[in-house]
Amino acid sequence: STPSNSSAASDVYKRQYFVFRMRLDGISGDARRWSRTAGNVSVFTEGAPPDVRVGDRVQLLGLLRRGRAPTNPGQRDREMAYQRAGSYGSVSVGSAEAVRVLERAPWYHGLTVALGRLRSVMEQRLDAYLTEHNARRESGLIKALMFGDRGALTPEQSELLKSSGTVHFLAISGLHVGIFCLFIGYLLALLNLPVRLRHILTILLVWGYVLFTGFHVSAVRAGWMLTLMLAAPVLERQTDSLSALMGAALIILLVSPQQLFTPGFQLTFVAVWALVCIYPDLEGVIWPWRDFLAAVQSPEQRSIWRDLWNWGRSYLMLSFTVWLAVAPILVYHFHYLNFMTPLLNLLIWPLVLCLLLVVFALLISLSLGGWMIGLLAPLALILTGDINTVLSAADRLPGTPIYLPSPPLW
Repeated sequence: STPSNSSAASDVYKRQYFVFRMRLDGISGDARRWSRTAGNVSVFTEGAPPDVRVGDRVQLLGLLRRGRAPTNPGQRDREMAYQRAGSYGSVSVGSAEAVRVLERAPWYHGLTVALGRLRSVMEQRLDAYLTEHNARRESGLIKALMFGDRGALTPEQSELLKSSGTVHFLAISGLHVGIFCLFIGYLLALLNLPVRLRHILTILLVWGYVLFTGFHVSAVRAGWMLTLMLAAPVLERQTDSLSALMGAALIILLVSPQQLFTPGFQLTFVAVWALVCIYPDLEGVIWPWRDFLAAVQSPEQRSIWRDLWNWGRSYLMLSFTVWLAVAPILVYHFHYLNFMTPLLNLLIWPLVLCLLLVVFALLISLSLGGWMIGLLAPLALILTGDINTVLSAADRLPGTPIYLPSPPLW
């Protein structure tokens, strides 16, 4: 079995439960006569999480059943969502005591197991700190960014991210993988390594990060794009972002065609397509003379305030372009339309950038241990609180967001 640990909270009953995915090799009705089988299922356990780790072989007692199709128009098809994640059924387990570990896999059993062990150590150290300082509720966003654990978000936080249209900032996405790539690139540049070696090491570390954070489709898209773009100079080819985007889509759909219907795939590829294809042309139409004026303007005529104004104006246009492209997808999947999203992106982005840099440094500290955890974790909690404050204030504005339910089309 290969459990994939993630915690979640029920938004209906407000009860805590724990979810992990396992690969079945046998089922039995009486624990004596076993029938061989194959396939992945999601295991739901109420209460405290069982002591299972990636790669463990386990035996459990619970109710096995197929996924449930939606019964109401417009209801989310959870059965299809789980199937896209590779899970074709569910097992409901009464408590953690009903899960028994038969065999622990050694950490060197494989790359997935090694990353899972490292992740478990980091989670335990972070949970110990958060429990000691009574900051578990504020830790949801930190865990979502650090481990790709979207289930760590409270129902209120998850709903707030969807209604504000900023869910792409605060769940593992291509944006975070790109920033991680820049972070690693700067660190490797300090070592003064050859360019080709730096690119190869960056590709390997980027894929390690994608695996570590749960292999979400938006992160996979960014991983393939960065791989194709970083490999181009190594193979003495020209770098082209649009070709890298289309190549990433082709690879993902060849491996898993059903990803085409997931909101993550649609949002990440449409957003990057808007950045690559629409934004440059739109910027040239609105400010046709900006590059010319910047070239002929003397340094004495420029000021930091003018540069900040140009940056803020360009970023607002960038945010508006992406929002305009993905708004129909957000309405279809999440049933919300928020006209404040472009401005919210402008406010949230600096906070998220600072939080991501702190999280990357905290990842290193959690893996090595030491006093840096006590210095970085409070800073991450402060930034998380600021993000929550901005989103909560925006949610209270009259007329935002607009609820637009839509029926399933396919």
